[in-house]
Amino acid sequence: MKLNLQARIVILVQIMLLIVGALLMYLSGQVYNREFVNLYREEAMDKLHILANSVDGDAMVAMVEKGIPYDEVDLIQAQFNSVKEESMDMAYLYMVVPYEDHFVYALEAQASRDEPDTIASMGEYYEYEDYDYEYFLPDVKSGSDSQTPLRLKFVDNSNYVDSFSVWSPVIGSDGKTALMIEADISLARMNEIIENRMKNVRNIMILLFVILAVLLTVSLRINIINPIEALTRQVDSYESGHYDAGTYKFRFDDELKSLSDSFKRMVGRIDYYVEETAKEAAEKEHMVAELSLASRIQSSYLPSEFPAFPDRKEFDIYASMTPAKDVGGDFYDFFMPDDDHLVMVIADVSGKGIPAALFMMVSRMAIRNAAAIEKLPSRILETANDQIDENNPENMFVTVWLGIVEISTGKLTYANAGHSRTLLFNNGAWDYVDTKAGLPLAAFAPIRYRDYELTLDRGSFLFQYTDGVTEAEDAKADQFGKDRLMKAVQGTNICSPEEVLRDVRQSVDEFVDGAPQFDDLTMLGFYYRGPDMASAETSEV
Repeated sequence: MKLNLQARIVILVQIMLLIVGALLMYLSGQVYNREFVNLYREEAMDKLHILANSVDGDAMVAMVEKGIPYDEVDLIQAQFNSVKEESMDMAYLYMVVPYEDHFVYALEAQASRDEPDTIASMGEYYEYEDYDYEYFLPDVKSGSDSQTPLRLKFVDNSNYVDSFSVWSPVIGSDGKTALMIEADISLARMNEIIENRMKNVRNIMILLFVILAVLLTVSLRINIINPIEALTRQVDSYESGHYDAGTYKFRFDDELKSLSDSFKRMVGRIDYYVEETAKEAAEKEHMVAELSLASRIQSSYLPSEFPAFPDRKEFDIYASMTPAKDVGGDFYDFFMPDDDHLVMVIADVSGKGIPAALFMMVSRMAIRNAAAIEKLPSRILETANDQIDENNPENMFVTVWLGIVEISTGKLTYANAGHSRTLLFNNGAWDYVDTKAGLPLAAFAPIRYRDYELTLDRGSFLFQYTDGVTEAEDAKADQFGKDRLMKAVQGTNICSPEEVLRDVRQSVDEFVDGAPQFDDLTMLGFYYRGPDMASAETSEV
């Protein structure tokens, strides 16, 4: 059976009250019992002292031991009988002559409620051990009741006193104990009174428990259960998607009200965060769509149809660009301003993302515009640099390698604006072309660049790239480097620029092994099938 919070609290409190009540009743019974014992004892001792003072100890002992008449014995017997008659709880009242190991009855009081055959006669002899009367021997020897005479008899297996005995000595002329008067007091009537009182207490406590349970139930319902149920309704309504703060008014400014206020504030903050998260998600989705569009626009600016010049058998060219983000700052370009010349460009813009992509488009357009006017690579870069530097508020720059191949002769004229060294396969071997690079475009204006010439033999292969290739990192932050790039191109099929770029890309991917990259990766390959040339020579113009 499932109990609600209110029922569990009420049951718990009632159990605690029952435990406390039972303990109080037990302690009360003990206190009542001991208090009655003390009261009865004091009363009995007063009576014994009066009786002891009325007895001539020497005469009484002489009468018991020697049969010498004692004129006041009848009066003393009457006094004893009267005391017992008046004391309804006094079971026995007698006077004995105590000796070392036995005692002899002098007289015993008789009340109207006593049976005659239960009354001891004068001169009856008893051993102490027979009746376990050794307890008053100290007072016999001391001649006084300084030992606080009291012997308690308990109800079986309990702490309740069933009866008790008190005694008082009768002092002889020699100052010693001549006789001992003892009374046995029954507490049966007292215990019955106590039991009746405890029943009344128990009934009162049961009534109080019922009243407290009712008051506790009502108080719990008003002060705890109702507020908790109001909070539960708030939580349930929020969970269902239709939040309702409710109209419940808290009676006290306590923890439950603070919890309700905190929950309302939390709901407000969560709703705000959900709304902001939805806005951010929508903005992110919109941004992703924009980035995808920008990536497509950027790709459309770069030559992407291969073979690029299917009618030209003198050469083959292939290029690829993989941005580190959705859009990148690297770019490549190639075009034929006339039938005998091929312009090749590869560039790396500083920065990443949308700003780099925009600057890339501006740089590509500037280089194209300059190439329509100028014929030498150096002049093309100088003109483009002036144009780009005029409107460069973010102080971005771009490294560029630009080469022009005269197809009929294999002569390559090129200029380098801060870009990586070219890898060239010529005369049957791969090697880096050692030329001095100038400053990047847009570093400042004006800038002067140098033209270099290189004659390509039949079967020569030119491989150009951005630093995203050589600076590709694995998980240990080790870079791919120029040595690995050299090994990657060696043994490739130079007759197919596409296969060369694919093999290099595979080598880079195997090296980084899935580690995230932070730079665009762009490559350009050019294979020359032109007429034979004696050698490839590099000279400064």
